[in-house]
Amino acid sequence: WKVDETGVTTVHQPSKIIGQKGVKQVSKVTSGERVTVCSGVNACGNHIPPFLILPRVNWQDRMVLGAPPGSAGACHPSGWMTKENFVKYLEHFKKYSNCSPDNKHLVILDNHDSHVNLEVINFARNNGLVLLTLPPHTSHKLQPLDRTVFGPLKTYYNAAASDWMTNNPGKNLDIYEIPGFIGQSYPKAFSPANILSGFRVSGISPLNSNIFREDEFYTSLVTDS
Repeated sequence: WKVDETGVTTVHQPSKIIGQKGVKQVSKVTSGERVTVCSGVNACGNHIPPFLILPRVNWQDRMVLGAPPGSAGACHPSGWMTKENFVKYLEHFKKYSNCSPDNKHLVILDNHDSHVNLEVINFARNNGLVLLTLPPHTSHKLQPLDRTVFGPLKTYYNAAASDWMTNNPGKNLDIYEIPGFIGQSYPKAFSPANILSGFRVSGISPLNSNIFREDEFYTSLVTDS
């Protein structure tokens, strides 16, 4: 499995706006809150329902209304992932992957401190999760979700947000609309074709140790001497 996060916000810059002739300034009302979407995919093309981190103090069930079936989440004032909430994500992951000490799963993730800490390691060890962290600064090459899934997700999300603002002129786009946008965009972006492509172009599955050209390693060189 590959686990990773991306952020979406209620800020959206539409590509086109239709306004009244002669009006010089036309705008749409938005706010600027961030929501983190934590996702897991595997090399068979499957995915775990999303886990949302919303910028609030207390969780309410309505915070996932409209999100894909099986979605769950947690709160943090910043909207960013924390080690406590990542343990909650792993509990969510366990529910859908059926991992156990007798049915171990390999989980590939980056080495952000919310992912690699004692609480996370203990949970993984007790529940049959083998954690493999990627080298720093390699997500643009090695993370399947970054390569082929999160880009389409944000494109579809922005389209859903733009449609909503067009259909609700003058209305503020608040945090509680985001799960519905994710519900529209997630199934399109997390298609088996996109997921399998991510594993293929990163060289993970099928395994391809020669997938990157020699020049793609040049940026890792500190000096030519």
